[in-house]
Amino acid sequence: MVRFGCVGVAVTLFFMGLNALFARGLGLGAQAAFLASYPPALALHFTLNKLWTFGDRRATSARHIGDYLFSVVATFLIQWPAFTALHGIFHLAGWAAAGGANLIQMTASYLLLRRRVFGAAEAGKEPDTASSWHRLALLLAAVGVSALLAWTSLGKWELPQTGPREQDYFNLLVRGFRKGSLALDVEVPEALKASRNPYDPAVRPAGVAPHDVSYYKGRYYLYFGVVPVVTLFWPFRALTGFDLSMAYAAVAYGVGAFWVVAWLWLRIVRDLFPPRNSAA
Repeated sequence: MVRFGCVGVAVTLFFMGLNALFARGLGLGAQAAFLASYPPALALHFTLNKLWTFGDRRATSARHIGDYLFSVVATFLIQWPAFTALHGIFHLAGWAAAGGANLIQMTASYLLLRRRVFGAAEAGKEPDTASSWHRLALLLAAVGVSALLAWTSLGKWELPQTGPREQDYFNLLVRGFRKGSLALDVEVPEALKASRNPYDPAVRPAGVAPHDVSYYKGRYYLYFGVVPVVTLFWPFRALTGFDLSMAYAAVAYGVGAFWVVAWLWLRIVRDLFPPRNSAA
C-alpha cells in the first residue's frame, strides 16, 4: 500500500508537469492539455504498479490492458459521484471534497488492481483476454445509458442546489412524518375549509385546491405510494438535515434501477446461457 501511494504521488506530479509543458510550452488550452496528458499518465501508472507495487513480471498482455482500463473507468465512476456528494450535497469545501473523493478512489483502485488486474500473478493463472474486454465494453455501455438517464432526469448538465426547503409533495410528507402526522405539512386555505362542499369543483372556491392530493378534515394527504419517502427522502433528511431535490431522487431511482436490472440480466445470461466451450 505504501508503494501504491508513492506511485500515486509520482504519477500526479508527472501529470501536472505534462499539463504545464503542453499548456505553456506548446500553447495548448487547459482542456486540450489535460486530455493530452492523461494517456501518458495512465501508462506510467500502469507500468509502475505492475512492476514495482505488485511485482508482476509477466509480459503485458491485452488482458492486462483491458482489466486496467476497466479499473480506471470503474474508479472514476466512484470518484466523481463521491466528489459530487461531498461538495454539492454535504457542502464540503472543494479541496476537502476532492481529497475525500480521491481517498475513496485510491482505495477502490488499489483493490481492483490487486484482485483483478495483477492478482493473476499471485494465483498463477491467466484469465481469458476476451472476457476482460467484454467486461470493459459492458461497463462503458452501462455508463452511457446511465449518463442518458441522468441527463433525461436533470434536463441539463447542471446539478440542482441542496439546502433550500423543497415544496414537492414527498418533502412535505417527510415534514409531516417528522411531526407525527400522515398528512402533508402544509396549511390548507381557510376558504377551502369553509366551503360547503370542498370536494365539488363547481362549489368550492377556484384555485384553492392543489392537484394530486386528497383533502380530508382540514388536511392534505397523498393518495399514491409513499415508498420514495420511506426509502430515500426521509433517510436523506435525517442524515444531512436538508431536503432532497426531486431531480436527485429521479437520477438515483432511474440509474439505480437500471444497474439492478443490468446486473440481473447478466446473472441470467451467465447462469442459464453459458458459452459452449465452458459446457464442453
